[in-house]
Amino acid sequence: MTELILIRRAQRGNRDALEKLVRLYYRKIYQYISFHVESKETAEDLTQETFLKMVKNLPSFVPLTSFSAWLHRIAHNTMVDYLRTVRETGQLDEDALEAGEGAYARTEADAALQTLLDGLPEIQRECILLRYINGLKYQEIADALNLPVSTVKSHVRRGLAAMKKRSEES
Repeated sequence: MTELILIRRAQRGNRDALEKLVRLYYRKIYQYISFHVESKETAEDLTQETFLKMVKNLPSFVPLTSFSAWLHRIAHNTMVDYLRTVRETGQLDEDALEAGEGAYARTEADAALQTLLDGLPEIQRECILLRYINGLKYQEIADALNLPVSTVKSHVRRGLAAMKKRSEES
């Protein structure tokens, strides 16, 4: 069954189609968010919030852009709202503190990748995550971040070059 058929059925209230859409994108959205927050629990909460927003707004989705880009835009906005609230309130992530040293256990490769990504400007990091972790096409990234495609390509190219240079230095 194609994605568009699933979307149309979910928009008409078909719970099976909605569940399939969630299963199709859950891991990608979770991975995207988990690179931006300190705890597994927070990543899970924000992922759930993203899908609740998806369900609420699904009736208004018009397939002029890809569904993946639309959903990643919701995830991005959800995550940015959360991070802004944490910064403004000075609230610490209790789950992260309980996990030890402010982060949940990641593999060594994830930790190395995170270190390289942390050294990038936020927009380059976002573009690289969406391209290589979530597998979005350049046009989908442009739609999700509301940027021209050429700008997205430039951010990815510059970010990868900076990551390469940083890995060679260490």
